[in-house]
Amino acid sequence: MNLHPGRSGQQNKMFHAILGQIARQASHLGSTWTTEDWKRLHLHNFCKERGLPAGQIVPALDGQGVVQLGLQSRKLTKEEAIEFTEYLMAWCAQNGVTISEVSQAPIRPQQGAFRGR
Repeated sequence: MNLHPGRSGQQNKMFHAILGQIARQASHLGSTWTTEDWKRLHLHNFCKERGLPAGQIVPALDGQGVVQLGLQSRKLTKEEAIEFTEYLMAWCAQNGVTISEVSQAPIRPQQGAFRGR
């Protein structure tokens, strides 16, 4: 069963596995971050690079900080999820993050392969 319409469970597992490895190996602003934090950072950058809606950043209700609204990975289409995974892998290669085996399946279906719904 696909819990995320538009993308497969396998795509979801793959990019979350990559994000988990980024969280274990990388830092930003001199700090380490959770997998969820890295997902938000990378999803924002990915959407901006692709010209996709990147959500809005608004002041918190109490005025102490900001909150990002509207940007959710579950809204990615299958193709966008493929591109996001490829973006993450390229980022890892450029930033010294080693990706251990995350999937036996290719990221993109083979030409002529049945893609299903």
